[in-house]
Amino acid sequence: VHNYAVPRPFTVMVRVLGPVLRRWSWIAVSRTARDLLPTQWDVELVPNPIEPGPASHGDTRPAPCTVVYLAGTDHPVKGFDLLADIVRATPADAARFVVHAERSRRSDHPTSRAVWADLEGPLADRVEIRPFVSDVEPVLAAADLVLVPSRRESFNRVLAEALGRGVPVVASDIAAHREHFEEGDVGRTFRAGDAADAARAVTELALDVDERRRCADRGRRHVDSFAPDRVASRLLAAWSGS
Repeated sequence: VHNYAVPRPFTVMVRVLGPVLRRWSWIAVSRTARDLLPTQWDVELVPNPIEPGPASHGDTRPAPCTVVYLAGTDHPVKGFDLLADIVRATPADAARFVVHAERSRRSDHPTSRAVWADLEGPLADRVEIRPFVSDVEPVLAAADLVLVPSRRESFNRVLAEALGRGVPVVASDIAAHREHFEEGDVGRTFRAGDAADAARAVTELALDVDERRRCADRGRRHVDSFAPDRVASRLLAAWSGS
């Protein structure tokens, strides 16, 4: 289970086949995903696998930092509608922004169109727009911070991949993101939907080289447990016990 909301067909299935489904073995990628299932079901938490990678770069670089926004869609659910206001509220000498996002079929959303117009117009000197990529390695290698302003997530692979490569994150304070912060700060959080608070968090980390270094170290340690071989072992153990 990796959803952040309960699909209606599943709700119907639970009503009709509840006693049968309860006997199954269930695995969820996070507590956010687990909480979608009935409380009486036995659910094991196994995170998404994250391939370990090299640190993004050697020495932590001073400001202005490169802040990367990396998302497969420009829909407001990913916080894309906040992006222009975040850039405006962040001092130019603190950060520059690189945006990797698809102008997907969802880009007919009015706020998405307005943000694209701002990014390519008045904010063009602050923002570099690039296409979304499936290979995030070179993107994260060039990043000092990764911005993840999503309103809803169940795990957030982009966030975890950034941490696995030693890149601190500036993330919206939603349940799925908070799970990554429980063992120590791996970046900064901000109130979901609040562009000014996001800019505050970006600026705070951008100007604090030592704290970015500490966050990077904590992030890499956190994602160690998401290594594919460890995840595979836990999945096999769950299946063999079912």
